[in-house]
Amino acid sequence: TVSVLYWGSKGGGGEKQHKNHMTEGLVKEGDWGLVHLQDDRVFSVCFKKGEAFKSTKLPGVKQVDLGDVVGMEWNQLVTYDFSSKKLVVHKPEDDEVAKEGMIQQGGDDNRALLDNNTAQNADASELLALKKEGAGNDAVKVLVEGSSTFAGKTKFAQEKYIKKKQKKWSFSMRIRRATIANCLELYVTKKPEKLMNLRVDGIAQLLHQANIHAYNKTLILESCAGLIPAAVVERQGGYGSIYNIVGTSGLGAPTSPVFNWMQLEEQAEKCLKNVELTRDVLEEMADPIEQAEDAKPSTTSGYRVMMSLGNAISEIREAGGLDSVVIVSHHDPVEAFYQFLPLMGGRCTFAIHSKYLIPLSELASTLRTDLTAVNVQLSETFWREYQVLPDRTHPHVNMNSAGGFLLSGSIVRNNHPRSFWRDEAKVQEPPAPAPTPDEPPAKKHKAEC
Repeated sequence: TVSVLYWGSKGGGGEKQHKNHMTEGLVKEGDWGLVHLQDDRVFSVCFKKGEAFKSTKLPGVKQVDLGDVVGMEWNQLVTYDFSSKKLVVHKPEDDEVAKEGMIQQGGDDNRALLDNNTAQNADASELLALKKEGAGNDAVKVLVEGSSTFAGKTKFAQEKYIKKKQKKWSFSMRIRRATIANCLELYVTKKPEKLMNLRVDGIAQLLHQANIHAYNKTLILESCAGLIPAAVVERQGGYGSIYNIVGTSGLGAPTSPVFNWMQLEEQAEKCLKNVELTRDVLEEMADPIEQAEDAKPSTTSGYRVMMSLGNAISEIREAGGLDSVVIVSHHDPVEAFYQFLPLMGGRCTFAIHSKYLIPLSELASTLRTDLTAVNVQLSETFWREYQVLPDRTHPHVNMNSAGGFLLSGSIVRNNHPRSFWRDEAKVQEPPAPAPTPDEPPAKKHKAEC
């Protein structure tokens, strides 16, 4: 079991600060977190007295009280005690001792093994009775003794068999503090297409390539259930300004449960601003400046309140333009990029994620041709997990190569004619250089008819 401690800021405080350090890594009443069950299911829960959790699949137990977890360390492995009917800390050393007692000499290889569903002779009623009593290791021991092929397996195969049966017949769950990676795992296990097949390495590259940091002015257009704004808010730490484009039909939601899970409400109140923009505006290419003139200014503050489009544009231009732009949306990335281009300041960095290669490839070619951006990079990464075990460390045969494509770069000019946010009064052609005294003026050529 690995316990994660979150240390506070440096400075005075003496005994009070030391007490905070000792309790920072403990689950408190009302904290939100994630529960990772032994069958790889993930749930978001609130740890408080009387909060019922019904997805345990324990025989004879309809629900457990999550208030029993309060006071335990984060990332702790817990199990259900049938005698006290409470959640208690699980001791991994008990599983290791039980496993060592079951492992036998073993054979040289598994070539003689035949899977014909006749090797197991254990009594099903005895196994169910042991499971109801919470004796998972005893049930695994019965399975080992009832298997006619267990003794002929290699030691590696025996350990794998025992681990698989412990996972099935024992109940355990790990309490985890909500992070971007954990929340992403929660969504991926349920509906990965909701996140546009975005992986945790993709979010890390987005934050890096967009140069997200404190006191940044960042604009976000996303369709990932509010996961990208939460990641940017966490990275900026509540400093700077974050303009989250929200609206209808797949655009980012003004509020997301991720902020509550990760306890980012206080930071979001300081820097996150939701800008209202509907999809019909993006698709019909109407001038949002004209529509924003009639918009009423926001009278309240907070990241749950919508900000008018006109106020957002004026605020961005008065601040000298955006520093970073992040686009992860079902909307056409090329059109979205050129719509936001006039709001980008000098040396503004951008990162665009898409499931498809062709739109980003065309945009990268255009940016390199008209010298709109420098350091334009189009990349695709694959994700391969490794098994790390004694004498058998190797990459898995299957890997995930459908994480999408990422386009990044830095803006050097923002007067592209395709942008409908372009201000004609401010975008002018640079004057021609005046001739030097030693250089005669250029001759005028006679027009040919």
